[in-house]
Amino acid sequence: MKFFLHLSFRLLGWSFIFGFIIGIFGVSLSLMQIADFYLEEGTENVANTYTFNVKPTSTKSLTETSIVELQNVEGVAFADPYFTPAIETIGAINYFGFNASYPLQIQGIPSRLGREQAVATHRSEWESADLNRIPVLLPQQAVTLYNNLAPQRSWPTLDEKAFLGLPGTSILIQENSYQAIISGFDAEEFGMTIKAPAQKLYAIFADLDLSPSYDYINIETVAGLNRQQARNTAKSITDLGYSLAKSNEEDFQQSLFKRIKYTIGIFAISILIAFIILLFYDMYHLLKPIQMRISHYRLWGIKDTTFIRAMFLFGMFAICSGIISWIICFFAVIPVQEYITSTISRFGFNVPSLRESARVALEAGVLGIVLFFLTNTITIVTFYRKIPPSYYIKKF
Repeated sequence: MKFFLHLSFRLLGWSFIFGFIIGIFGVSLSLMQIADFYLEEGTENVANTYTFNVKPTSTKSLTETSIVELQNVEGVAFADPYFTPAIETIGAINYFGFNASYPLQIQGIPSRLGREQAVATHRSEWESADLNRIPVLLPQQAVTLYNNLAPQRSWPTLDEKAFLGLPGTSILIQENSYQAIISGFDAEEFGMTIKAPAQKLYAIFADLDLSPSYDYINIETVAGLNRQQARNTAKSITDLGYSLAKSNEEDFQQSLFKRIKYTIGIFAISILIAFIILLFYDMYHLLKPIQMRISHYRLWGIKDTTFIRAMFLFGMFAICSGIISWIICFFAVIPVQEYITSTISRFGFNVPSLRESARVALEAGVLGIVLFFLTNTITIVTFYRKIPPSYYIKKF
């Protein structure tokens, strides 16, 4: 009786410890569930879109046909091409009584983006099919640079509006001159880099038999896609034979949630395994003092109820550990997840249901009951199997 009283107190202590560990494990499962939710399901906020960079492959270049193909893929809202000519171009100004020319770097950007940056009166130029007129966005720095130099060279100083549609500006591509129309300004660009419609530059280079190919095509999906639908759109694009790269933001987000999931999972499982080993070790050595008594029971044929009573205690305290873990989970998992999801939802993202948190809490409690009972059962079975037979039993 004294032994079983001592065993009960020891099991009670382990029930609290093990219940607490399973509670932590439940919290970890909940956090992993949140990470998994955003990896597998993603957000469904109607204001959210996804972007992908479509790049050419060795077997398929990016042409005008590519834009049409990609625009027809389900889930694609915009297929925006980018084109940077490798051939040197020369910009020229023939106005105010002076001539000047200098090498330019042209970046071809989507017409719809250039139209947004262009001043209202010149936006239509970005949609024009006239190959003899190229609308450009001038670096804002160029205006400042001009006005700093103008007084020294007896040129008139001009405000930004005076540069819009400035006559006498042109672009020279392989000895072919094209009228350049300054339609707006780019505050982000520096130096002698101007931006022009990618599709118009492509058409000019095709007209010159230079076999152009877009650098890449930026895909923007329609609003309201979840991650699975976005993946389906991406798969449709790769099925067409193109190389696809997600945006940096998407890659970072995916990588972040994967790291969170795996780090929490490894930590939780490691802690759980460590305490299972400690429980096994402690229970096994707790049973050592009764080894001789069980040997005597076997020797004299006395009915041994130690196993049955121990199993009863193991089951009772296993349930106790489960109840403790349920309490911890319900007072930790649900509040923690509620706080996390409410914070995330403020940014307009979709969030997991709290019902799933309750399910995780219940599953963690059941897991605690099963693991506690199985660990102790394996302990006592291992202990009984290692009790050596009595010398007298062997002799007879």
